Amino acid sequence: MVLRCTDNGEQAPFRMYSINDHLHGCRYLGFTIPRLSVEHCRAFIDFMPQFQTELSEVEVFVPSGSNTVSTTELPWSNRLVIYTDSTTASKSDILTTFQTKGLEALLIDNESWKHTRSSERADTSSSHDTSDTQNPSRSLADPTSCLDPSLPWRAPSIPILDDLWLRLQELEIDEIYALINPLLSGALISTPVIPSGTVLFRGRPFTNTFNKTRGITVSELSYPPPAFTKLGRINRPNQPFFYCSAAQEVIYYEISGLSAGEELVLSHWRAKDPMLIHNIGYTQFVFDRLGAKRPLPVWTGDWQHRRLEIPDEQLVREAESHLLPHDENGRLQEALGSAFMSDVGDNEAYKYKLTVAIAEAFLHRPWSAHKIVGSQPQRFCGVLYPTVRMAANGDNLALRPECVDAHLEFVKAKHMRIDERTGNSITFRILDFADTVSSDGILQWKGRPPAFTLPPGDTGEFTLVEGRDEDGDYVISVDGKICHWVGEDQRGNALKLR
Repeated sequence: MVLRCTDNGEQAPFRMYSINDHLHGCRYLGFTIPRLSVEHCRAFIDFMPQFQTELSEVEVFVPSGSNTVSTTELPWSNRLVIYTDSTTASKSDILTTFQTKGLEALLIDNESWKHTRSSERADTSSSHDTSDTQNPSRSLADPTSCLDPSLPWRAPSIPILDDLWLRLQELEIDEIYALINPLLSGALISTPVIPSGTVLFRGRPFTNTFNKTRGITVSELSYPPPAFTKLGRINRPNQPFFYCSAAQEVIYYEISGLSAGEELVLSHWRAKDPMLIHNIGYTQFVFDRLGAKRPLPVWTGDWQHRRLEIPDEQLVREAESHLLPHDENGRLQEALGSAFMSDVGDNEAYKYKLTVAIAEAFLHRPWSAHKIVGSQPQRFCGVLYPTVRMAANGDNLALRPECVDAHLEFVKAKHMRIDERTGNSITFRILDFADTVSSDGILQWKGRPPAFTLPPGDTGEFTLVEGRDEDGDYVISVDGKICHWVGEDQRGNALKLR
């Protein structure tokens, strides 16, 4: 076949394949092409829906126990395999071309590409019925083993998501939501409950209009006004959510571009009541892809032990749906979680259209009607999700404004300054704190940090104390006296207080 590049009109011969992976239940597009260029990659992206349609017309049946499985039952993954002898651009540029469209490419440019390109097999082949002509024991799917063995090669996507990634810039959120929402019919979620007393953290950098000189109110530390709310991971424009973190160290990584000399306010908020929340992105694939160093959280027991299992039972009762089997439910959660946790660059805000649609599909389902939490009926208050910028080693939370007003209380605020930032290591200090508020809601700053300070000339023995105080601060002992704010984040990066 011949590939015509729209950028320069170049024509390049290529061969395409359907790599059918019955082990992981998906299909990958495969291509062989000489002297791979960025223009070739763009052309492949433009024609992917057409390629998938053409390859789907070929059906292969593979024995599976006493039954047979058809390749048409396998969804297309958002990953593809490309064989080439050389590239006209850097590998990073090649791979980035696909990543900006929500695709992941495995690039193979070693000698094995020649065997594949010179083979006489048809353009469509199956990993289970065709072997490499130079090595009969090796199937076409074997190049997927070139990946880091710690990262599972499985499909984090489903056909609708693959199509949405290619059309994301042109679609509106409502159109995306209409396609995603039906996927959750009959799904079962296992979700944590935020206990009362939990301390959450929110940060806001100083600006010309937000600083202590002008006075800071509690409302300015909470969710923003609708007019100042841009499209985000959970929210539409002009529809604010309260974005916060479950650990204070996450804040320093979530606030984009913090550097030495910058100052911010870190506010502490406490849950007055248990809060029922959804969770998205807590799958092993997402944790492996982001490079998490912590195990996947497991919420067990009833709500008192921080978990509820909630089926989408309304549609099941009305016989309009059925509960999804365990494996199918797991694949759905993994596909949606992977799409929701996509990294969004500075000029890629359009990707939030998909994450918002996924969040709304969870929050607007019939299962989001009132549930009994403790002894009180409650709707889902928001979404818990792992932080991308800390490689899933911390947790973020987005809460509905009405839930913040009803279930959270302000505890205190700290005026922080970044002293040094080197890579992932951040050194900061507390300059001031406020734990009282005037009658008109203005923070009353103390003019000093809250931590114990040794007198000039004194020395002390510093010892880390396990756990945190009731406000969520780290604690240390200095000559037996309790102090605050020394420790490490969950990735082991230094977070120091001078």
